Amino acid sequence: MRYRRIVDNRRIAEFGRRMNTEQKKQRERWLFDRARDAVPAWTSGEVDSRSENPDIVVSSNGLLYGVEVTELIHPARRADIQTKRIICELARRKACRDDDSLRVSVCFSEAHSFGKLDQQPAADELAALVSAAIARFDGDSVTLELHGGFDFSSARFSTIYLHRTPESRFGEWRPVQAWWVPPLTADDVQGEIDRKSPRLRDYQRRAPSIWLLLVTDGFDGSTARCVAHDVYQRSYKSPFSGVVLFEDAMNRATLLCG
Repeated sequence: MRYRRIVDNRRIAEFGRRMNTEQKKQRERWLFDRARDAVPAWTSGEVDSRSENPDIVVSSNGLLYGVEVTELIHPARRADIQTKRIICELARRKACRDDDSLRVSVCFSEAHSFGKLDQQPAADELAALVSAAIARFDGDSVTLELHGGFDFSSARFSTIYLHRTPESRFGEWRPVQAWWVPPLTADDVQGEIDRKSPRLRDYQRRAPSIWLLLVTDGFDGSTARCVAHDVYQRSYKSPFSGVVLFEDAMNRATLLCG
């Protein structure tokens, strides 16, 4: 039994690494597409989002520009968020086809601690809850809010949001963070620019014009990184062609410099 548990843990860890790469590239492209309308310089063209350094390269009318996507996740929350993302992805793969367009946002119970051994059981439970809910809908469109204690009983999850429309491009299952939100200051932004700047020469091997897309990690209006006013007012020092802040929860992109 102990050997089986060790093997299972290694399989989950390996799956987590594969999921990290697959989900990261899919999410980078999704974030770029959402922020694109707010940046006139990001003209349409052929998009390569499969490689790295930078994450996105666009060929437009014979010109190339690149976008490096960076999610600003608070270090103290990174491990917890990653564990819950793995649970959500395991559940998505169990419940849906890869091309399913259902979007699921999950509020995890604050009273429950999620360790590695709990990832698969939690994913199985989440998949079962979602599958039971969507089985009641025959059409292409689904908008549903499920509350623990009323619509389902669970010690792991408090609320589950389901959304699907015929226009949905792809499905995504993701955790919603619902506790203290760390602030994002202008110093944090400048620090991230400084951290990425030494990589600029590597990025320019693929495209001469490189942009930096900074993304806050919130998934709804109450959980976005709290952006301080000085973030929008600071004059930043940057070697990039431009720096864009995209507030995921607000669906708002701001050109900070460039």
